[in-house]
Amino acid sequence: MSNCNTAEGPANVLAIALAFANALNRERDLTEWESGLVAVLVAKGRQRTPLRRWTPAQDDQLSRLTRGGLTAAEIGSLIGRSTNAIHTRIKRLKIKDSNNG
Repeated sequence: MSNCNTAEGPANVLAIALAFANALNRERDLTEWESGLVAVLVAKGRQRTPLRRWTPAQDDQLSRLTRGGLTAAEIGSLIGRSTNAIHTRIKRLKIKDSNNG
């Protein structure tokens, strides 16, 4: 699939909306680029999980595990959160790990 910033594909939301509107009006079939975009958007829509709030107990556990030297990936697998969620929460709580003081 092409990059959105190339001359081959739409560079903005309006162009994408017009392309889909044209296809839906049966004026033409979706291009390969548009079909790829639809597939990506559908896949991303299926992967959405509801946001879960962090509990004080999870914050304490995160702090202990971080200070214990575990990586974000290790912590995430232990408490059922993504690596990105772990990194974001560590920054928000300003937790220092044992290696970086």
